[in-house]
Amino acid sequence: MKLTETGLAGVYIVEPAVFGDHRGFFMESWSKRAFEAAGLQYEFVQDNHSSSAVKGTLRGIHFQPVSYFGRYTGMPGDDGRYTLDQLMDDLNRQAGIPVESFMPSRCDHPLCGFHANFLLTPEGGLKPLTSITRSARERGSAKDNREYVARHWKRPEAEPEPAGSFSDEMDFDTFLYRLRHGSLTLSAMAFQDAMNLNVERLMRCSLHVYDRGTVRPFCASYLTPVRNSSALTSGIS
Repeated sequence: MKLTETGLAGVYIVEPAVFGDHRGFFMESWSKRAFEAAGLQYEFVQDNHSSSAVKGTLRGIHFQPVSYFGRYTGMPGDDGRYTLDQLMDDLNRQAGIPVESFMPSRCDHPLCGFHANFLLTPEGGLKPLTSITRSARERGSAKDNREYVARHWKRPEAEPEPAGSFSDEMDFDTFLYRLRHGSLTLSAMAFQDAMNLNVERLMRCSLHVYDRGTVRPFCASYLTPVRNSSALTSGIS
């Protein structure tokens, strides 16, 4: 994001960086860090905007159960939490998605998130590409995880559709085309808050925040202290 002074006090030209290809575009429409670099102080942190070139496009679905930040009158009970296990069970029960198709991250703690990849069938169904029952889950590094995400979300320019049809016996070129142009990813990430913080999960985090020369796990960076809150009366400090 680029901010340029206009010569009028307090008036800037804001030029967001727009990243696009044949699928559409993605842009960061607000960045607290970019505004602070220009000497502008606001509390709003970040806002993003994306658009798909083809109507009805669904790139993927990401779930993020609620985390507790800010001031609360007390600790949330079990009915105030929504776990990843509950989410997977609901996706299985409501959408018929096999539970075994959900895979934990190779570097983050298994309680931090999951993902599942599917091919879209011509009939509008989903064919699972991932299976925890037949996949090796060797632990990877944060760097491995970032490189995987970069590869997974990279798409080539438009290309002609191969002659092969969609089937379990389709040739490899047809499969790769379908993978690039007709796949769906479901993912979830459960952020921690001060009331359920787990050090082991922090140590295996692959999502980091760089601030003033320090790199910290995302969940540790955005914790809201429970100190000076009535939650202290419940034994949290």
